[in-house]
Amino acid sequence: MSQSPDRSEPDNARAGTGSRARDRGAVRLPGADDGSAELAAGLAEIGLSPKAAWYSSAFLYGSGGLVVTLLYVIDPTLFARGVFYLGCSAIVIGILCLLAARYLIHAERIMVWTTHARLIIGLGIFLAAVFIMHDKVVAFALVPLFIVPTPCYLYTWRLAVPYVLAGSLLVLIAQLPIAGPAHLAHALVTTFAFMVIATSIIVTRQRTRVLAFRNLQLAYTDPLTGIANVRSMRARISNELRPSGDRLPFALFAMDLDNFKQVNDRFDHSLGDTVLCAVSDAISEQLEPGDLAVRRGGDEFALLVASPGERDLDELRERVERAIARARIATCPQVTPSGTVAYILTRAGEEIGTMMERADQALHDAKVISRERRRVQASALAGPLEGAGEQGARPSARAVERPEPAGEGSRGGHARGVLAAAVRAIGQSHPVWRFAALLFALWGIVIALVSVAQMVEPLTPIAGAAIGAGFLALALACLWAGIAESVQAWLHIPWFAGYGLLALAILLAGHSGTALLDLIPATVLYGFLMFKARTAALYLILGQGLYGAFAIGAGFADGTTRTVITTAVIAVVGGLVARLRLVTVHFARANRELSELDALTGVANVRALRARIVDVTERASSQQHQPVVVAIDLDEFKSVNDLHSHSTGDRVLIAVARAVSERVRIDELVARRGGDEFFVVLNDADPQYTDAVVERIRDAIARARTRVCPDLRPTASVASVPWHPGETPGDFLHEADVALHAEKAESRLITYAAPIAKRSAVAARTPASRISARSARAVH
Repeated sequence: MSQSPDRSEPDNARAGTGSRARDRGAVRLPGADDGSAELAAGLAEIGLSPKAAWYSSAFLYGSGGLVVTLLYVIDPTLFARGVFYLGCSAIVIGILCLLAARYLIHAERIMVWTTHARLIIGLGIFLAAVFIMHDKVVAFALVPLFIVPTPCYLYTWRLAVPYVLAGSLLVLIAQLPIAGPAHLAHALVTTFAFMVIATSIIVTRQRTRVLAFRNLQLAYTDPLTGIANVRSMRARISNELRPSGDRLPFALFAMDLDNFKQVNDRFDHSLGDTVLCAVSDAISEQLEPGDLAVRRGGDEFALLVASPGERDLDELRERVERAIARARIATCPQVTPSGTVAYILTRAGEEIGTMMERADQALHDAKVISRERRRVQASALAGPLEGAGEQGARPSARAVERPEPAGEGSRGGHARGVLAAAVRAIGQSHPVWRFAALLFALWGIVIALVSVAQMVEPLTPIAGAAIGAGFLALALACLWAGIAESVQAWLHIPWFAGYGLLALAILLAGHSGTALLDLIPATVLYGFLMFKARTAALYLILGQGLYGAFAIGAGFADGTTRTVITTAVIAVVGGLVARLRLVTVHFARANRELSELDALTGVANVRALRARIVDVTERASSQQHQPVVVAIDLDEFKSVNDLHSHSTGDRVLIAVARAVSERVRIDELVARRGGDEFFVVLNDADPQYTDAVVERIRDAIARARTRVCPDLRPTASVASVPWHPGETPGDFLHEADVALHAEKAESRLITYAAPIAKRSAVAARTPASRISARSARAVH
């Protein structure tokens, strides 16, 4: 491995030039070019590991084999001995899958071909059972559902769809030769029910994947700028650094905006946020694949540069400095529009804390040396950019909207607008209501079609159409409930009604009702995708009890065996799907909680702050509460970073966040808005309680800052603002910013006035002769 020459800097280590993955944070697996890495990444997105696929297969193969073997032991006349042997084979395969999950090393490297092998073997077992069972295969019609959950929920839809189609084709082929009433309708309805279940699992997986991935992204991104946060940087470094000392993957850049505190003090926090967003965009534009831009907090940024031995780091540092200057000049040129940038090379096996301290020290040294150079560069850039900014501020002719002339076109546009609004409202409704509406609509269409085609006589076309219309009415009711944001508890009403309509259709179909019977277990399994596990289990008892009452009581072919096997299939598959959903939901929930926590201090971040403000203002409007926002800004905090280090500043922020959290109630939110600014949201407070909280916060902050950094002013500016009826959440936060700005201005006046008053008092006690002598010396 070649090495870059030593840059004669004591803090810089040599960097390797070996090729590395350019993906952000991706770790490539050797020998995984067959797509195994992609499958493993897909599992990771929903909080699962490659072992989850092995355990799922072990559970499904083992459960299916046990059901068949136990039934044969209880009554050998139920089916042929060959099916018993197939059940024993399934148990053996389940045991092998369990052993593979526990002991197979680096199973993700062979994930693709082992996945296909498990699925193909499952389909092969069912196909063999079809040839052995002949007419009695009706009892095993839904056994291919044992194959569906693994590809449909664990993997991508591209892998799942071929196996869903293959399973559906096998179900159809197995049902067609069976003699009996409505055998064609039976085959079609069972196949359709199988496809609906498989498709619903795929859709549920996609929805939960998007939710989990979105929450994961939020947990590792800064809520203001959208770039990576400290948590993401630490995870990236931890994944890439190796204790063996054989690779040095990064250059770590530390950045600090010069005099940024004045932006908030002289103007407002909204402008400060605009500057930070512009700077983050400017830094991101300098990245190459594999680099990572990070906001550490406040006006501090970091940059992880991949393959530092192949890059001119000094040239990159200069480009980043110029980009920061341009961004600040374009947004707030009145305040020193520059930034200080320094970098170090990481060392293999080095702790992250030590690495960050070295970067902070390099940044501190750079700030001491280069302040004057930054001011010269900023003034040189100011001229041309100010003119460009004015030119860019002119409205574009293409942006001017011209009203559409009234007439037929406008009426058509209005109709399209109403339709688009309706579609948008449905899309924004809760997915549970949409899923229920889809299921009821599908069942209504199926029952109406087979009855109108007279495939399930004696169910007449009129009766079938009426039942189908009832299902469509339930579907519309669910859509309306979703748009109206009704609580999910109301879903039990249409769900019970759906079971009633299914029972009515089967009852009216007489002996042909066997064709519609599999719609009940399909509905039961669908419930595991919508309800909590306990609720879905209750519907399993209800649905399969109804299923058994018709299959056995009405004398359908192989009613007892069919009921037992179908119930076992639905219970096993439903339990597995419920478990997988629970793991995914917990994963998404955990990342959502992380996404609302400040990565440094552990208190809430600005994303959680905004959500809480919206919540308390909505509740205040309906319940006549008096929420209060307490805004906090640490006085002269910038001096902590400048005189000591950013690591010391981080310790101060952590201590302050902990101290403030200990002085408020557990239901009151403490949030770090950014930098050294904190907010406390009081849900309902009177002026007396608010004043007491403010005083406790002042005292706690002073004590915390004194413990960590006693040589600087340990005070904080604290302002409280009550909510007024009619104020929007944005107005509420803006009033808090204004109040805090006024509080800081008053605090600065008091700070500056104190030395002047002290000097005036000393002068008043000084004899006039001494003053005259001093003045005379000053003249000379």
